[in-house]
Amino acid sequence: MSITAIVFLFIFIMGCLAAFFIDPSYGISLYIFEYFLNPAQRWWGWAIRDVRFAYIIGIVIIIGYVLRSKEYSNNRVFSAPQTKWLLLLVIVIILTWPFAVWQDAHQKFMIIFIKYFLLYVFTIKIIDTPQKFNRLMGVFLLGQFYLGWLAYEYGRSGGSRLEKLGGADSRDANGTAAVMIVAVPIALNYLITGKKWQKICVLPILVFILNAIILLNSRGAFVGLIVSLAYYLFFSFKAPSFPKFNKKNVFIGFAAGIVLFMYLADPVFLDRMKTITTPEEEIQGYTGRERVEYWFYTFDMLKDHPFGTGVAGFNYLSQYYLPHKYLGARGRAVHSMYFEVLSEYSYHGFLIFMIFLSSNFGYLRRLRKSLIQKQIYEPYYMALALESGFLSVLIAGVFVDSFYLEINYWLAAYFAAYGNIYFKEMKRMDEIDFKDQERPREVNLRMMGGY
Repeated sequence: MSITAIVFLFIFIMGCLAAFFIDPSYGISLYIFEYFLNPAQRWWGWAIRDVRFAYIIGIVIIIGYVLRSKEYSNNRVFSAPQTKWLLLLVIVIILTWPFAVWQDAHQKFMIIFIKYFLLYVFTIKIIDTPQKFNRLMGVFLLGQFYLGWLAYEYGRSGGSRLEKLGGADSRDANGTAAVMIVAVPIALNYLITGKKWQKICVLPILVFILNAIILLNSRGAFVGLIVSLAYYLFFSFKAPSFPKFNKKNVFIGFAAGIVLFMYLADPVFLDRMKTITTPEEEIQGYTGRERVEYWFYTFDMLKDHPFGTGVAGFNYLSQYYLPHKYLGARGRAVHSMYFEVLSEYSYHGFLIFMIFLSSNFGYLRRLRKSLIQKQIYEPYYMALALESGFLSVLIAGVFVDSFYLEINYWLAAYFAAYGNIYFKEMKRMDEIDFKDQERPREVNLRMMGGY
């Protein structure tokens, strides 16, 4: 057994014990840790690849929660509006099962999606302090750093892409890139507003993540990254400054980041990004608009399957609906999260999914507005970073089949947990009759974990 596998097993066992005897939040962090290391797909995990680590972690989280359930009785899962829409989405997936054209695949992903919802619920219930949330973000960034390190070691696996790098749900380059771009605004936020040790730690993480994004060479992810950073920059400059957020330094930091990114970018990446407006397929002699054109065959499928085609329905049926010139050896994926949902769960499923997405943004914007009103600035910028990361994966999803990526539902859970933490604290601040408005504010911020 390799040293890496031994270290992984040691951390895994310690994490399980911590979730049992200290707090189940360690189990949530351990789940993220296992997702990114993904021993079943790594060379060092050959001796332990048959162990169902995620299943064991799930059991540990549930037991740890049950043992301390009274501590979490005030954490309301349905206080976040996105919860009911995610639950409705789960119900739609279950009800579509009888109509699925590929029932085995649908059953498999239906069970996986129910697991996503359970993790969502336990994350909201358990992650209820700033310290727990920051620890979770730390593990999330370290996991992303691990992928960045692997990308640095492997280089491009063939042609212009780096494949088979990510977690179990994102083995292709586009999916992995969609997961990794989420970390950029979060890491950037720690670099700007974090403590000195956080800035020192997050800088190499950010460098390796950016390098991996370049090696993955996903055009959709690159567009998502640009939009998300512009979003973060725009709303951060609209908000008030505070001592740790000097806007001049932010502008300098962004400029330095652009220079770093261009330094890391190689000719292969730059040439591919040029094809965003002029697709490389068009350069090679056939239309590059195919991907957009065959999205609309979804509507033909729905005429015959009004309740949706189920998981991978577009792939399964593409040979019957798409012109032969569009087909590969095994049919064609839809290459868009939005048309993926539409084709698999029909118009009603698509509507619920879009409301679910918009409810996440509405919830975070309400939180950011409240934080600004209370002059609690550092949590405001973390909320903005989370929102920007979510926007990045949604933009990438225009050209990536990413509906089943866990990151979508992790982020929804992070939003709800973060909102629970700070809405609850702000409510407590309002209920206290302060005699001295300034001194209690300082005390309360320290009570909030010093973020």
